[in-house]
Amino acid sequence: MWHTLRNSISLQRKYLTKTFLRFQTTVSPALNSRSSKIMGFWLAGCSGMAAVQVILGGVTRLTESGLSMVDWKLVKGMKPPLNEEEWHKEFEKYKCFPEYEQVHSDFTVADFKRIFYMEYAHRMFGRTIGLVYWIPLAVFASRGWLNRAAKIKHSIFSVLLLSQGLYGWYMVKSGLEVSKKRSEIARVSQYRLAGHLSMSFLLFSGWFWTSLSLLLKQVPIPNESSKPVNLLRNMARASKALIFVTAVSGAFVAGLDAGLVYNSFPKMADRWIPDDILALAPTWKNFFENPTTVQFDHRYLGITTFLTGCSTYFISRRIALPPRARAAALSLLVVMCGQLSLGITTLLLYVPVAVASMHQAGALTSLSVALWLSHELRKLPNNDTMGLIQLNEVRTPTDEDFNEFIHLADDDSAWTKVHSQRKFSLRVFTRKSDDTRFKIIKVRAVFSDVSAELLYDVLHDPIYRECWDDHMNEYKDVSYINPMNDICYYGMKAPRPLKYRDFVVQRSWIFTGKEYLIMNHSIQHKNYPPRKDYVRAISYLTGYCVRPLDNSQPSCEFTYIGQSDPKGRIPSWLFNPVASRIVPKTIKNLHKACRGYDTWKKVNNPTLKPWLYPEQLMEGLPRWNPEDTEVGNQLSQHPSLQELDMDNLSEEEFTDLIGNPNDSSNTPDDEDYSVSNGFNVN
Repeated sequence: MWHTLRNSISLQRKYLTKTFLRFQTTVSPALNSRSSKIMGFWLAGCSGMAAVQVILGGVTRLTESGLSMVDWKLVKGMKPPLNEEEWHKEFEKYKCFPEYEQVHSDFTVADFKRIFYMEYAHRMFGRTIGLVYWIPLAVFASRGWLNRAAKIKHSIFSVLLLSQGLYGWYMVKSGLEVSKKRSEIARVSQYRLAGHLSMSFLLFSGWFWTSLSLLLKQVPIPNESSKPVNLLRNMARASKALIFVTAVSGAFVAGLDAGLVYNSFPKMADRWIPDDILALAPTWKNFFENPTTVQFDHRYLGITTFLTGCSTYFISRRIALPPRARAAALSLLVVMCGQLSLGITTLLLYVPVAVASMHQAGALTSLSVALWLSHELRKLPNNDTMGLIQLNEVRTPTDEDFNEFIHLADDDSAWTKVHSQRKFSLRVFTRKSDDTRFKIIKVRAVFSDVSAELLYDVLHDPIYRECWDDHMNEYKDVSYINPMNDICYYGMKAPRPLKYRDFVVQRSWIFTGKEYLIMNHSIQHKNYPPRKDYVRAISYLTGYCVRPLDNSQPSCEFTYIGQSDPKGRIPSWLFNPVASRIVPKTIKNLHKACRGYDTWKKVNNPTLKPWLYPEQLMEGLPRWNPEDTEVGNQLSQHPSLQELDMDNLSEEEFTDLIGNPNDSSNTPDDEDYSVSNGFNVN
């Protein structure tokens, strides 16, 4: 039997790097991780198409093409005129409306074709966006890629998208209906134009924000709850809101052709405040129907937005931000300068189509950057499994995963302390979760007479657990992934009349040189489907961080983090307080178990410790078959699956890879497989 090897980080790195580097490539991200990327790129594409549609709509308005199609038919309207007869017929219909008499009375059929195709392109591109959004959405929904929150979100997006098309025709009708009042200028209502643009911006923002959430992993901000960070966060929100309001005011400018009055800057006809700024009665009408007032508002909203964006950047310089957030802040400064310049140029040059279109595109760009910055500055969500391996995902954890878990264990700033006890220096914390109504629990305790190594063994040993864990009903090792990752099944008792609960989890463990880490989370396994008399519960994350305190005497501090959903009919209002209050008893039982472990182990297979001896794990269990898990069909053809034959690895090859186990200078690197849910009361 190989000697116990401990505390050798360099050997552990060598072992992982040489033996399992290729093996780790076989454990691909789970379906939900892959689907998130697919949906993220899809929504990014949808938001890009929405941006193009807004710009195309602006060009349609600037070229006075929006009223060229005088009817709206969802299907028949998709076919343009195909011959001269149809073109003349369409042109005659257009002549019946006042825009022809007031604006385009000199038009020929050739001229009409130009503005008709502009409006036609705008409408057809809108229909294309609907197809690009709804067809993939139906596929994703049929594959079960949408959780409840996503379904609600996409329902809102769907309503916005459908309403946008209908509202577009409602807006166009306002320009056609002036035929009843020949004295009015033939143009669409500025109110409806502003509503149409607002809905476009909202839909674009929703798609863009959601795509960022799916594609970008959130990077923690140091001291994220400090006053400077909160100020920066509020400034980013203010920039975002001001950009939106300024853009909507721009719709009123476009609707009233207010960009063609007072074409000077910074003054308006040598005055800071024009004489006719409140020419209409009642007064409130000036802000929506007086071109002078509308332009005045848009000017100073733009300046205010510019100053707010610049201030946001300069505030960000005083804070240690992650690189991506810093880049977003700098980008906001750049686009604010560009947008202000484009606005002034558009005004001074009497609204040329090209420059005005760039100005509208600049508004979308500014909003995109402000959304990006706000996204980077979000507080860490209450879901503590963020950044770690996700539910149903089977893969080898990276250093980043373990470091994130250590951060969750050590940082109490986002947690609420619900219980404390002098014995064991016990502290119990909870926090809400974004994914479930069941709170996340964190427990920190100190055992002054138990070594970290001993506690680590007790947490791992499933046979001994039967002796001290009253909740444990059944346990099975299923398969190993590599010497520090395996899959197991765990059944637990529940008081009557509740059904028993069970879990299938992947477990991972490592010793960093400073702490022993254990993590597990639920996965699906085709050989362990839900059982008739059990409720299949979910462990989003169950983890332990165990640290030695004093080398002169056996003592340790450990932190437990658990986020679980018991499923069934257990209400969260009952489970949450019970789960946090049962912890002291569980800690007492665990401490008692640690005190008796050495005596028990001496007479119960004392050399069997697969969490320390990888050959025991690999000899006693079958190797993980990707086809058995939820993502198996996607991984089974991976070319590197058979590159490393762990089952037939000889002792000489194993020795060559990890060093001579009989050499007392060597110490192990492989640590623990976590016993699922040691403090779980599901």
